[in-house]
Amino acid sequence: MIFDFETRKFDAKNINRDIPDSVRTSCQQELAASFGKYNLNWHDDLIVYSMLPYKANRTFMINYYDPGFGKPEEVPYTVTGSDLLTDRGGQRIDCWVLEHGDENGTEKFWIAKKTREVLKEEDHGKNWGYRFKYKLGVSS
Repeated sequence: MIFDFETRKFDAKNINRDIPDSVRTSCQQELAASFGKYNLNWHDDLIVYSMLPYKANRTFMINYYDPGFGKPEEVPYTVTGSDLLTDRGGQRIDCWVLEHGDENGTEKFWIAKKTREVLKEEDHGKNWGYRFKYKLGVSS
């Protein structure tokens, strides 16, 4: 499926498999809805989280839209505290802890207070298990 943000049109004509009309209609409606309000793409999360103005107990409402996966949605991310990580040289890194979640799963990010880099992520999903990511050179 092609989501053209310049022409603001959805196209599924040259797809090699059948796409139900209901899916085509919902994709077109979701794309059109994405232009009504500023939104970001889920895949830019590590960039987005490095630019937020962190403060204890602050909640950020981030409007995300991922073409083909539903309508744009405001998602709350809350700074739940601070934590320390260790780099490969043994130095401690003071981090903000940013969390998002609901009954289906949670995401937790550690963002360095000094550099604003996302250094660690842990995800727990009701239907998809557990995953984690670390920036090279950082341990728990």
